[in-house]
Amino acid sequence: MILRIGLALFFLLVGWGLEAQDFKKIKRIEMETLEEYKDREEEALQCAEYILSNPIDESQEQLICLQFVMKWMEGTHIKFVIDMANMPGYSEKNSALLGIHLAALTKAALVDEEVANDPDRIQAEAKELYLDYCANKKNKVKMNKELKKEIKAREAQK
Repeated sequence: MILRIGLALFFLLVGWGLEAQDFKKIKRIEMETLEEYKDREEEALQCAEYILSNPIDESQEQLICLQFVMKWMEGTHIKFVIDMANMPGYSEKNSALLGIHLAALTKAALVDEEVANDPDRIQAEAKELYLDYCANKKNKVKMNKELKKEIKAREAQK
């Protein structure tokens, strides 16, 4: 009995892990109505979390996830504002940070329904997620003076 439960749990976790990382199916998802965008919030959140939990490497999975997040953001009822002031360190040389910011906006809006109704709160939460990502050395973000200064100031406030 215990062996069956253990094996079932093992296969469930292994199957979930493979499914969670297989974003190729997301490329085929069509969204046209507000209801379809609402129905795809879970996939948008999964993609945002994938982007925010992996170093920038422009892998196929990251590109698929970023495309889906952008497509979802364009049609959802949630109002997003892309404010460059909330993206310290972004530049043409470090343009991949735009994808990190979009993922942070998406995650901020979808994790808490109250936040989703307030564009200012989405911005504030997303900036924290963005700075967390950039400060994490495993993500190998190229730090410029502006980004270092912002992270240092945030750490001083904690």
